[in-house]
Amino acid sequence: MSIAYIDNIQQKLANHRTEFVLSYAIALFGFYAIYFLSLSVQYSDSDLWYHLTGGRHFFSEGALYNPYVNSYLTDKQEFINYFWGFQATVYAVWSFAGEFGLILLKASIFMVSGYFVSRIILGDDRLKTATFLQLIVITAVIGILCARGFSLRPHVFSYAFIPIFIFILSHRERYYPLLPLLTIFWVNLHGVEYVIGGLICGAFSLQRLIDYLLADTQDIAQLRPLLWVALCLPAMMLNPNGVYILLTPFVQDPGLGLFISELEPFALDLTFELNDGISTNSLMLIIAFFTIAALFLSLNNFRHHIAPVILACGALVLLIMAKRFVWEWTLLSVPLIAVGLSYWHGPGISLRTGTILMATLVLLPVSFWPTIRTGWQHYPFNDQSLPYGTSQFILTNGIEGKYALEPSYAGYAEFILAPKIKIHMDMQFPPFDSLNYQELATAMLSASGLATYVGKHRPDLIGVRKTNKHFPDVAARELGYTPVFFDKKVVLYLNEKIFPKLADTYELNAINPFAQGTIRKDQLDNGIVELEQMLALVDTTDVKLTLVGLLMEKRDIEKARHYMEELHATSPHDVATLYSYARVEHLSGHCANAVDAYEQAIALAEDSLPMHLFAGECYFLLGEHHRAYEHFGKSINPYADPTPNSLSYFQYALSAVGIGKDEHARRLLTMIHRFDPDGELQDQVDQVLVIIGKEP
Repeated sequence: MSIAYIDNIQQKLANHRTEFVLSYAIALFGFYAIYFLSLSVQYSDSDLWYHLTGGRHFFSEGALYNPYVNSYLTDKQEFINYFWGFQATVYAVWSFAGEFGLILLKASIFMVSGYFVSRIILGDDRLKTATFLQLIVITAVIGILCARGFSLRPHVFSYAFIPIFIFILSHRERYYPLLPLLTIFWVNLHGVEYVIGGLICGAFSLQRLIDYLLADTQDIAQLRPLLWVALCLPAMMLNPNGVYILLTPFVQDPGLGLFISELEPFALDLTFELNDGISTNSLMLIIAFFTIAALFLSLNNFRHHIAPVILACGALVLLIMAKRFVWEWTLLSVPLIAVGLSYWHGPGISLRTGTILMATLVLLPVSFWPTIRTGWQHYPFNDQSLPYGTSQFILTNGIEGKYALEPSYAGYAEFILAPKIKIHMDMQFPPFDSLNYQELATAMLSASGLATYVGKHRPDLIGVRKTNKHFPDVAARELGYTPVFFDKKVVLYLNEKIFPKLADTYELNAINPFAQGTIRKDQLDNGIVELEQMLALVDTTDVKLTLVGLLMEKRDIEKARHYMEELHATSPHDVATLYSYARVEHLSGHCANAVDAYEQAIALAEDSLPMHLFAGECYFLLGEHHRAYEHFGKSINPYADPTPNSLSYFQYALSAVGIGKDEHARRLLTMIHRFDPDGELQDQVDQVLVIIGKEP
């Protein structure tokens, strides 16, 4: 390939750069919109639930919500509701348009944020002089914003206000009169981030003042627009809490970082996994690189870039404080990056460099495809992490009283069960603090802690995280609390003295709610009865899946199939449902149906070893040796398997023989001889070894 030919291609690329940039911009923002519109409402987000509760309280009572309204704690602390506007907004949207309304609201906010970020980076010339480097930065920023798209919280509005303020202050002087109005909205939607708004306004005001003082000719009219900026300060006070909101960002419980991970100090962890997308930290490296480069480039004309430098430094301080400020750091670094990119007018990009950059731009959005695909499993909202069943049990039986539920799930219970049910606390800090959290956490982990807690608060119900293997079940029963129900997340205990009839009717004896899949053979029938009784009261997926598992263990395949068909009809894209459906079909001898379900489940949970193993068995029985060998290879590791299964190894070996991998088959068959010398398959193993040319 001649140099002249390459030069010709480069010239053609340069001539059509604007068209290319426009096409990529349309594609990028199209992906951006699809991504956020595909994310189901994460009702597992405890914050969303108490925000919905606050919005409901605002519209019903005409007053700001205080979490103590639905708490039985008596040591009440002062509370500044600095996000009442957000609560009112999300509840109004949810009441009017349901989950789709919340999805559209979140997507719209992030699209606004991405648009103004792009405008800041591209400048007023926009597409005419756009470069690959600018597109890389825009794509990286959007990628970082995507990582925050799972939760609908007050912070989301701040991610839009930050670039809007920066764009107006740096590019649109005629819009300065809008700043006080925007400040009023911002401070009532997410009041604690007035500090960031003040930082942005202060930085650009200082920049303008320095430019005025150092100008050759000074005209006081140049400073008049700053009056609109100055009005942002009194605008901050136009909230229900007035001046008291000023101290709120600086009042923080030092113990929160122990159990709220986003409040921990930021630690860089570089990872790249194609299946899970590009990590936020990896994208942050791109932003950090361009920020540092821009800082050095700006030094030659530093006095004209004071504002971007101040914002970048302030962003770094926030990031060091806590990793929850990753997104603020990213957005506040954008103005300085834009300055640095404005200095880059280098020669045309070579074909090789252009190809690399193009690949980078394409891969960044594509890397988020697994997240989009997973989001479609439970759309428009994901209720898989909610204590739905236990909450419905309480509602159905008309239970009232104190509910000692772990704060991570208490927000949901607060919204569903109030005012008849009072909780210990939700996840609002303040007014609750780490000591309130620790008090309940201790009760969930030790017998002495539980006894102390019961003696102090005397709860009527206790909701325990189902994964809590340390919960003192024996101590709870001795204190008079009986397990009566469970769902995906919570095991419910009732005070048998207060609810004697319910405790007697629904007591779980055969079923261990913390490991419901394990049951003694002699208790199998009793376990099935308990589960069917639970289903008769509240039809929940988790209970039904557990019942299907016990019925398969009993080999009552037809009854298991009945429940499985109900599950498959209501949750056809749920991993657990697909897996159980495949197992029922597998045990029924319908391997053709089973492998389809296995493959669908594996597509959603690729690392599941049991699913690969059973899929391999089905493909083996169907005579599809290539597929069987592939799945066995992903599930069987003879060097790390503490309890190897002779039949699985034998099928793996026969699959290897079927596709001509005799040497691998010999190794597997020899292994069976060694770890299971007296097994039932030894004669068959010997026969196969003879056939493929090597006796043991």
